[in-house]
Formats: sequence, structure tokens, C-alpha cells
Amino acid sequence: MDFNNGCYEVIIGAFSIEYNAEFAAGQAAKRGIAVTVNDSNGRYRVSAGQYCNEEKARERLQAVQSAGYVFSYIMPCC
Repeated sequence: MDFNNGCYEVIIGAFSIEYNAEFAAGQAAKRGIAVTVNDSNGRYRVSAGQYCNEEKARERLQAVQSAGYVFSYIMPCC
């Protein structure tokens, strides 16, 4: 992965309905995963963090996936 701006975001889910994103965020919190819900053009992303280092983003992704969010992914941000 090589993004031009060097900023990475770990996403555990994306939803078109805010309630669903908030519910997913609550479930993640119960598993001890700190997340935020971000609105981007009507798509609500549940983010497990933003990183300026790809290695740190990959470490976070691995931790999130180990907690059961196997479909989590990294996307460019900023």
C-alpha cells in the first residue's frame, strides 16, 4: 500500500444509516476497541484510528481483526 499523503485510517465498518454505525461503534466499545463514527458524504465510517505510519496502521488492523472484525480494512485519509 502506498498512498501519496502517507495517512491511513483503519475502518471496521461503513454504513448508510447513522444509527447502524453508532450501534456498531457501541459493539466495538464492548469489545474494548476505541472507535469514532465519521460522516463522509452520507456514508458513516466506524474508524479504529488514523495513522501517519503504515506499519502502525497495519498493527492496529491486526489487533482489530483479532478482536473479531475480520473484514476491517485500511484506507487513505486526510
